[in-house]
Amino acid sequence: GNRIDFFGSLLLAVYCMKEKKFKFVGHTGSGFDYKLLDTVYSKLQELKIESMPIDHLPYMNRETTWVKPILVAEVKFNVWTKDGIMRAPIFLRFREDKKPTECTIQADNPTKGDSNDVGYEIKEQSHNSVDVKISNPDKVYWSKTREHPEFTKKDLINYYEFIGPLILPHLKDRPLSLSRYPNGIHGKSFYHKNWDQPKPDFVMTAQVHSEQRNDNINYIVCNNKESLLWIANLGCIEMHPWYSRINDFDSCNSSSLLYEEKCELNFPDFIVFDLDPYIYSGKEKRGQEPEYNRAGFRATVEVAFELYDFLRELKIRSYIKTSGKSVLHIYVPVINNYPYEQTRNFSEIIAKIMVSKFPNKVTTEWNTLKRKGNVFFDYNQNSRGKTLASVYSLRPTESATISMPINWKKLDSILPTEFRKSNSL
Repeated sequence: GNRIDFFGSLLLAVYCMKEKKFKFVGHTGSGFDYKLLDTVYSKLQELKIESMPIDHLPYMNRETTWVKPILVAEVKFNVWTKDGIMRAPIFLRFREDKKPTECTIQADNPTKGDSNDVGYEIKEQSHNSVDVKISNPDKVYWSKTREHPEFTKKDLINYYEFIGPLILPHLKDRPLSLSRYPNGIHGKSFYHKNWDQPKPDFVMTAQVHSEQRNDNINYIVCNNKESLLWIANLGCIEMHPWYSRINDFDSCNSSSLLYEEKCELNFPDFIVFDLDPYIYSGKEKRGQEPEYNRAGFRATVEVAFELYDFLRELKIRSYIKTSGKSVLHIYVPVINNYPYEQTRNFSEIIAKIMVSKFPNKVTTEWNTLKRKGNVFFDYNQNSRGKTLASVYSLRPTESATISMPINWKKLDSILPTEFRKSNSL
């Protein structure tokens, strides 16, 4: 795990009566205070073994220390996923009155009866109720691998239907760029901004003047569940909203109105700090960007905490999310009275201070060769029209990761690859 001197999480298993072996059902890093961590860690040290005592581990994204399966833990959790994994388990206590072989799953089938799970098929009538036609629902978007299950286009749409109440507030009234993968993550993809085709009446669009193109772009705006499902049916895996909202949909369609308060599109409601590790795994091809690796992510976490502490000194509140890959995004809410030019200048000042404080950790170098070994602090994301993957957005990675909001207190005990469609929320 990642907790210094302790452990990041406990792997959990149940006993299968038929197969006479233990089966992996998830892991928990929640429910421990430091006193309990010390106690549990001491117990585990005495139980170390070399071999894996369970039949199979679906994924391995951190180093694991195996112990004899003799401790029985009581946990609470939300639901079972369709893969038989506990969702969000929290440690409660050890049960000395129970034997490990008593820890079984009722009827050896945890997945029945949980029709609202992200991994489950949402009934067709739920799509019909919002009048969204789904095309090619069985097309494979994520191929099955040894570690991860297959996901189809229908699974993609089911995810966004389930997550709708959480993601829609972050998309509302924001021009949206679509990252589309109509043939899955291994097919051709493209970035779609200007919508010039027929659309259902429930989908809103906004004419936004582009200074760069000296023309209007007809952006989709996702303000309701129907629109969200319709967008997902386009093969849109990633949702990329603007940092600012449209106040009046008829007030942003000409260059003379862009900087008027009535438009509001030039006035973001948050500042974002994009932390991107340039720490290489050693497996990259010549000229390739760094691939995800634990050392790079740990370096990014360290810089994120340094930034968090610095912002706290300034009495500035911040929030953090994973990108679904190796990058971390730190958000600072602002009153939307300041144009992008000012928020970008502020973020540049913060970036330069961070470089001066931590010259061996942080860089703002644009030359990628000069970033090596450091975390790139990208303040230029704070520009009009720039976007990042929305919070709760799926990412086109092999394991279908999610851009997930994180509590600062838990940042040092997670990896971004832990949050996937198959096991999150």
